[in-house]
Formats: sequence, structure tokens, C-alpha cells
Amino acid sequence: MAEDSEEDDLEALLRQELERPASSVSEEEAGSPPAKRQFTGQSPRADAQAPSPICPPHPGYMGGLCIRCGGLRPEGEEGAGVALRYIHAGLEVSQREAARLRRGAAEHAAAQRKLTLVLDLDHTLLNSTRFVDLTEGEAAALQREAAAGDAGAPPNLVALPALQTWTRLRPGVRAFLEQAHTICELHVYTMGDRAYARAMAAVLDPEGRLFSGRVISAPDSTQRMVKDLDVVLGSPEHVLILDDTEAVWPRHGGNLLPIARYIYFRACAERFGMPRTSWMERGGDEDPEAGPFPALLRTLRSIHATFFDDLAAGRSADVRPLVAARRRRVLAGVGLLLSRIVPLTSPAPDAHPLWRLATACGASCTLSPGPEVTHVMAPDWTQKAVWGRDRGLQVVTPQWLAESAGLWARADESRFQIPMPGAGAGGVVAPVPPPRSAEEELAVVAAAAGGGQTPDRS
Repeated sequence: MAEDSEEDDLEALLRQELERPASSVSEEEAGSPPAKRQFTGQSPRADAQAPSPICPPHPGYMGGLCIRCGGLRPEGEEGAGVALRYIHAGLEVSQREAARLRRGAAEHAAAQRKLTLVLDLDHTLLNSTRFVDLTEGEAAALQREAAAGDAGAPPNLVALPALQTWTRLRPGVRAFLEQAHTICELHVYTMGDRAYARAMAAVLDPEGRLFSGRVISAPDSTQRMVKDLDVVLGSPEHVLILDDTEAVWPRHGGNLLPIARYIYFRACAERFGMPRTSWMERGGDEDPEAGPFPALLRTLRSIHATFFDDLAAGRSADVRPLVAARRRRVLAGVGLLLSRIVPLTSPAPDAHPLWRLATACGASCTLSPGPEVTHVMAPDWTQKAVWGRDRGLQVVTPQWLAESAGLWARADESRFQIPMPGAGAGGVVAPVPPPRSAEEELAVVAAAAGGGQTPDRS
């Protein structure tokens, strides 16, 4: 019983660190995440090397001392646990304790009828660019816009001199976070460094009410250039992920709600090999009503309702099959003929990234014309594209598929028509770049994190 009491004390301490309201912290602590707050737990034992009646096993360590008994970490245990430095500086718990804490956090959230939602920052909720990557004209335009902003409203365009960065919030993101917060416990998880992660969390959540210190950055990940739920307090059955890059979640694709990549700044578009496609270059910004957030909120609410219905009925509750089922509704009923995308000699056409994306969204794919075809997808006017046009079918570029998947709704085909030979592209969105390998995609995403900042691994 004593051990159970100590474990409950640890769980309560971690939740207290995460949920302590901003009004209860000192002026020195204000604006800082829990990792910088003073540890309020048990003091180290004076006889730290003496055997403990309650350990081993040691549930975790803070600064080399056991968080339960105060004893020194035995030699050979370094690096064997899970670091939770974003909760408290120097905190590392054992794999067993981490699993227990995840279960406890999931039960706590479920008792409040909340799921856990892990949010990416860059190209998902916002877009950043470095001062040095702007032209003089771009910098002047941003300064004029920021100066003309409504002083009484939270800014959607922010200059951060300490980071030498401009940040544009995705249109509609503040309303999305407020609505998502009512049914989900929100976490931030970014490939950017700690300073960047904390600065962006403060812009999105200036009162610290939505994230409550749950801000995970690149140094908190257990693997370089990879995100994983091992550092998130919540069980995988209960966790949803919102991210524009599937490749950074190799173990948790089933939890992922992919979102269309948001690129406002020119330099960022160029990093992704998509020149002249940024919103700033096009002289506008994403329409919050036509963007991904409305459909994503409907998806979140649908998954939330079904999950808790299953839980109340005593059935197995798991978000992952619900995500897959909801995603298949995006292009249900679409028969997609792929032309000049998958080589005709390919031994496994269904392994192509665009084929897999289409089927995940509910479409049926083929390489041959037939009566089941409703859409022809091609990069230019191939014979099959002309065949589809002559029969009154929808003929679209691959960007239509990417946009539909990222918006969680069937995109308007008229915006993705193939330009006629010799005609300008006009308002048509540029075609999708050739698919990258997972390694290539990770490299580009890492280079673009934090507006091009190099992640701090300390």
C-alpha cells in the first residue's frame, strides 16, 4: 500500500505541474513552462546511498536522485527510462512508470470526457520564416501589416526579435483550438527547438490555459527527427495527432489526422520545392471557412462521440479504427484512373504513395479506363486525360488528391483542372511535386522547422 501511495503522489505531482494555473505562479515563473519551475516534491534523503525499504524498483529520477525514495541512481541505469523534461527539468521515469502514468493520464482525461490531441506547429497551426530569408519588400510589407493590426485583438502576425523570426498563424486556428479544447486535452509537439516551441505556444495560448505546459520540442523526443507517443502522457487508444507530415510518426500512423500543409512565406515554399506557391506570393491567405479546420472539427467531434459511446457501452474504445473509417469517407464513391503517375510496368502499383493515399481516403484506383472511373488524375493532357474529358468525367491534377486528403473533404475539382497546352496556369494550384521518400521528407521538414531554425538537441 505504501508503494501505491507513493505512485499516486508522483502522478498527482506531475498533473499539478502541468495544470497549475498561470495566476498561481510567481512573476519569475510567469510565461515559463513547468520545466523551469521549482520542484516541490520530496527532498533527497540524507542517506541517499543506503538501501530503501520502498525501492527498487525506482520509478524515476530527478537530477540523479530517485523521485520516490531519494536514493542515488544505480550505475548502469542511465538512459534506460523515458525523459519527461518538458514537464520538469531533469525528470526521467522508468518504462514501467511511464506506462502507468500514460494509463493514469488517459483515465483522467476520459473521466472528463476528453480525448488527447497532439498538435504539430509548423505548417499545421502556423508558418514561420527567418528575418534573413525575407526580401526588403517582404519585410516592409509584414511590418506595415503588423503595425496596422487591431491593438485589442490577439495578433495573427507576430515578429519575434529574440528568434529573428516572423510567424503567421493559420487563419481560423484560434477558434479551432478553443473548440478542440472542449473535447480534447491539447499537447504541442514540434520538431523545432525549445525556445521556439515555447514562444509559439505563448503566441497561440498567451494565458497558458489551452496547453498548460504540455509543450514538447525536438530535444524531448527519444529519437532524432522522429516523433513518438512515448513522451506523451496518454495511451495510444486515446490519442489523436494533427500533423502535416506522416513520415515523422512511423509508429503512430493510425492515430494521425493529416492536414494540408500551410505555407504562407516564400522561403518556406522554396524549401519544399514548391516555388511561387506561397500565400504571400499569391497576395492572399487561406480562407478559414474553406480551409481544413471546419472539417477537422467535425471529424474530431464524430470520433469523440463514437469513442465515448463505445466506452459507455462497455465496448473496446480505440480512436485508430475510427480515424481510418472517417478518412475513408473523404473520397467514398470516387473511381480514380491514374495516368502518367504510376509506371505501367510497376509490379506493385498499389504501393505508390498517391495510390495509397487515394485508397486510404476511400477511392478505388485503376490504371485502365472503364465504366467505374469517375475521375482521371494526370499531371498533363495524356491520352487517358483526353479520354476522360471526352466522356464528361472530372480530370484533375494530383494536387486535387493532396488537397482533399489534407482538408478531410472532397476538394472542388474546378480548382485543379489541367491547363490547356499553351495556356497560363491562371488560378489553378500548382501540381504536387514528385513524391519524396520518407527520408527525404524528414530532411526537408527538419530543415523547415521553426522557420528554418536548427533544432536545439540539448
